[in-house]
Amino acid sequence: MARHRPVDRRGDHRDVARAVPSAGGSASLFACLRLGRRTADVGLATDPNPGRSRGPRALAPGARSQPQGDRVSDAPQAQPADPPSRQNTRQAAEAEQRVLGQLRLALPLVAILATTVAGALLGPGPAVLVLAGFALLAAIESLWSSLQALLGEAPLSREDAYAYGAPSAEEEQKRAVLRALKDLEFERGVGKISDEDFAELTARYRAEAKRLLQVIDERGRPGREKVEKLVDQLLKEQGLDSTHEPANDTESESEAESEADPRAQPCPHCQTANDDDAVFCKKCGARLDPNEAKK
Repeated sequence: MARHRPVDRRGDHRDVARAVPSAGGSASLFACLRLGRRTADVGLATDPNPGRSRGPRALAPGARSQPQGDRVSDAPQAQPADPPSRQNTRQAAEAEQRVLGQLRLALPLVAILATTVAGALLGPGPAVLVLAGFALLAAIESLWSSLQALLGEAPLSREDAYAYGAPSAEEEQKRAVLRALKDLEFERGVGKISDEDFAELTARYRAEAKRLLQVIDERGRPGREKVEKLVDQLLKEQGLDSTHEPANDTESESEAESEADPRAQPCPHCQTANDDDAVFCKKCGARLDPNEAKK
């Protein structure tokens, strides 16, 4: 077994002592620091017991240093886990989907095998009954899947969820343009851009926003037309006409007021009934004569 050979560090100290008088100023200081650091590295590399106590900061072999002050530990930070209830719900949904998928794949094979065995052992009548039973089971499974989709209990895949919930490209561009207009207003307020640049950029962004709004409106027009047709059909079924225009509200109100109040003062210009103490006509604004109303 090889023994540890001690390293003679006197040469390093002699080098330090030799470098101090030969160099001057900051050069001598840097030489001392560099040689001292090399001496410390040589001592650590040749020490047979690196885990031996060297002071209050010494660590045992295999121990991991803890963060001190502003130092950050090398160990990865633990990510917050999902709540147990959410994990259980997700796992149950995934397990149910796996079981249903396996049943859908195995059901035709089992039906063919059972029908063949029943026909070979019991005859054609029982074989037809077995086949009808499996067909009924497949219909029930399809109905159950449809009910889950209608009630909103069927889990969506990532692609379907993103397709249903994500905004369109035009909507995202519209939001970006509106945000850019707000940023331009702010930069103009703090004096970062001139009035000429602000006017040019604002006109450009407004034109782009108008174009995007037209595209979004054209895309939603078929849905609005379909809704209008359904509303018209519902009104016709209930005996109402959606194209009927109401009568003039001003005329009906004036007639009702004239019939309700016999002391109402008519306007000499538009014949609108006004209150007894009115000074001006409420429709045309002409001045009224209270003496004529008293007569």
